[in-house]
Amino acid sequence: MAIAFLCNKDLTVPFEAAARRMQAQGEAVVWLSPSTRWTNWLVARGWPRAAIDNLPDHRRVWETMSEAQARDRLAPFEAEPTMMANNIVRMCRGLVRRPPARALAYLAVAATSIDRFCSDADVEVIIGEATWGFELTAWLVAQKRGIAHLNMVRTRLPNDRSCLVDAVR
Repeated sequence: MAIAFLCNKDLTVPFEAAARRMQAQGEAVVWLSPSTRWTNWLVARGWPRAAIDNLPDHRRVWETMSEAQARDRLAPFEAEPTMMANNIVRMCRGLVRRPPARALAYLAVAATSIDRFCSDADVEVIIGEATWGFELTAWLVAQKRGIAHLNMVRTRLPNDRSCLVDAVR
């Protein structure tokens, strides 16, 4: 069983420190990365490339995928009406600016890649945010797989505290 961390601009650095501590305690750790920049950053810090699902590796697939193919691939992840791919496109500042067919193809490739990687790595929990399209798609995958998708929550009162909240269930 493994713990998957989602890379993003604000949390990858602190997540990497937490992942090291978890790994030192015997936990298997893998990474879901939406950018080659973060993948390279992790590899430079000693994380094995095989432990990182780098979404840009699949760019040619989403660039050539039709909207119909994307919708077919996304259908298994939209079984629950709580979140649909079109909602993710509308909520993501990056995807909403893209043509709908390209945005849906990106999400379809992200969903199938994350799902396959989580299956291969036997991921039991995903830790990250649910802000960008990539992260929300990981949430859909977690929901489909019946695993936790934990989000960092920070409070300032009564004193500075952080916790992880299950965003799927």
